[in-house]
Amino acid sequence: MVKQRSELRQMIIAAVLIAVNVVVSRVFVIPVPMTNGYLNLSDGLIIVAALLMGTKWGAAVGGP
Repeated sequence: MVKQRSELRQMIIAAVLIAVNVVVSRVFVIPVPMTNGYLNLSDGLIIVAALLMGTKWGAAVGGP
């Protein structure tokens, strides 16, 4: 029972981080004129998620 709650808690935290990642990637966009591309802060959030929750959940937050 305790293990199931722990896994559920990790899943909920990952879902919240995924939602925050989507918002951050759409709102905080930094254009890079030399490459006609852009930077966003979602990469940092993915790294933080992987460090806090492990590689499996970090990959889940990062998406495909």
